[in-house]
Amino acid sequence: VTRPGVLCEVNSSFLSLHSCVSGVYNIQLPGKARFVRNAMTGEIIAKDTDCLKLELPAWKSIWLLLE
Repeated sequence: VTRPGVLCEVNSSFLSLHSCVSGVYNIQLPGKARFVRNAMTGEIIAKDTDCLKLELPAWKSIWLLLE
């Protein structure tokens, strides 16, 4: 994560992110993910990437599956 105001835990298959401050967050993944899915909805957020750019409001939590 490239800016303050976010709590982020990540491993090779899961990413948990909680934003304390609204904004755009750049997240470097630990490796290339074929798919990045919203763990709650199954929606594909990104494909074939090792980084994410997410815009989140303050006090938002998101859980992503890295496949």
